Amino acid sequence: MKNLKTFIGILILTISLASCSSDSSSTGKMAISAKATYTNPSSKLTTGVVLNSFKINVREIEFKLATAAGKSGGSDDNGSGWADDGTFDSSDEAELLGPWELDLLNQTAQITTVAVPNGTYSEVEFKLSPSSVAASPIFGKTVEIKGTINGTPFEYWNNFDQKYEIHYQDAAQNLVISNGSYDLVLNYDLNQVVNTINLSSAVDGNGNGIIEISPIDTDGNNALATAFHDHMHDDCHMESHHN
Repeated sequence: MKNLKTFIGILILTISLASCSSDSSSTGKMAISAKATYTNPSSKLTTGVVLNSFKINVREIEFKLATAAGKSGGSDDNGSGWADDGTFDSSDEAELLGPWELDLLNQTAQITTVAVPNGTYSEVEFKLSPSSVAASPIFGKTVEIKGTINGTPFEYWNNFDQKYEIHYQDAAQNLVISNGSYDLVLNYDLNQVVNTINLSSAVDGNGNGIIEISPIDTDGNNALATAFHDHMHDDCHMESHHN
């Protein structure tokens, strides 16, 4: 899947389902959370690299109903995320509006718990964008990673707009909501980041005591900032598992 590049190598989406009998007029309870795992892997690219925090800003989460042909339905709503034509069908989308600012390193952050109408969903989408909260420590940023490189503090950040998309190509693998309780977990494997990007080559070009890697190239680490972004698009994988 060609969806995302830069810093997170593998995004694993785990969906655990415990469903009851089908009832098209009812809902399932969906608990949505996210986490990132980092174990300081040992390789020649990770020598001297330690991660201390990983923050992201999630703007929106969207569930798209499947059509009879197995494709996602369109949008026909009144701003609430649901069409107001009296029925819930493939023209509807369930949209959960954030933003949610999450600090995920080696911990699970609860995003929200929501009632999702029963149905068959062919796509789930997570949209990331820069924080618009002026008081936020990641204001103007979509993602921020902090740590040390050989003892010197470093910071990577970017302000892209991007979406993580689970698109079920096989209708048999669609997400089926049928009453019951469900867990939706985004699991970021940050070990892939430090195993792919040669952070030990980053420098503190302006001598301010912080190695900065970002679209604003104050330290001369533009190539690393580009590599982060490229790997986000190339190396992001999503999987869904139904229990």
